[in-house]
Amino acid sequence: MVKIAKIANITLFIITILLFIVTFGANLSECLSPEEFSLSPVLALLLPMLLVANVCFLIYWLVRCYYWSIFPIAALVMSISYISRVYQVKWNDVKMSDSSVSVKLATYNVHSFGKETDGYSCKKIAQYMDENSVDIICFQEFVDNDQFTVDSIKHVFTTWRYKTIVPHTEKVLPLAVFSKYPIISSQLVMYPDSRNCTLICDVLIGKKLVRLFNNHLQTTNMSSRNSMDDTDYTMQTLIANATKRGRQAQALQHMIMKSPHQVLVCGDFNDVPSSYTYRMARGKLKDGFQTAGKGYAYTYRYYKRMLRIDYIFHSESLQAIDYYSPNQELCSDHNPVIMQLGVPQK
Repeated sequence: MVKIAKIANITLFIITILLFIVTFGANLSECLSPEEFSLSPVLALLLPMLLVANVCFLIYWLVRCYYWSIFPIAALVMSISYISRVYQVKWNDVKMSDSSVSVKLATYNVHSFGKETDGYSCKKIAQYMDENSVDIICFQEFVDNDQFTVDSIKHVFTTWRYKTIVPHTEKVLPLAVFSKYPIISSQLVMYPDSRNCTLICDVLIGKKLVRLFNNHLQTTNMSSRNSMDDTDYTMQTLIANATKRGRQAQALQHMIMKSPHQVLVCGDFNDVPSSYTYRMARGKLKDGFQTAGKGYAYTYRYYKRMLRIDYIFHSESLQAIDYYSPNQELCSDHNPVIMQLGVPQK
């Protein structure tokens, strides 16, 4: 029995070391383009499960042989940056300065409004946004149908006077922006070899122009009906789509850096906070969840609610007030993300 216990401890120690090494690699994945290291998107996706495993080994080694617990502790410490992107403790409420204008922004992948012909979810979404005093709504997968057309959707969202809608074609996954603030100009940016795109709008908030980027980056081809080990969702597909997203995020960062105005960047990025896509798209901006959110953050409603893939980033000069992502059981496999900010007028 003693010999068996010794072998078991040695085996678990080896696994602990390997787990530490893989966790280290997963934390580096955001710095490595999928073009440079094809496994980086896989490691990025595995990071939450790796952290759970490290917690389990930490408990085991604290009981059995406490000095080996240094490895899972080190793995958790090196993952603090990632952890802060999915879990936040909010100590104090933030009050907006008197010289700022409040704006509440929402981003929501509405999944073609569930292809509903009666517009039930569309109407419930409009009601929810109205009840939450949302000023600007950024939609992804804004697709109508023959029974409930774009004109019908516009009628539902009449509270938001200003709007920019990308027409639905076979080559475009459409986006839309509905706003209570004037939209001065807009531009659609398509990405090579993809139906995904970015809609750029200059919005006049008070006396200040803010450049808004509504994004839907390369889709994952995942759904609630399949899993990552399904034959029709291969590793090659995952890596190929992550590579496209990485290039798109690089292009997006370049557009953000060229903006002469303060920026708001939001949408469905189809990638996790430990990914290269997240790092590129965020750049020097602030993550709204980190500046104003609290609790555990996820936005994709399936896969055990482990995936945060929808974001709102903002210029540091914009004041973060509140941030939340309610679980809305309507037409979509995503949750909406809503953030309140203050736009300084001086």
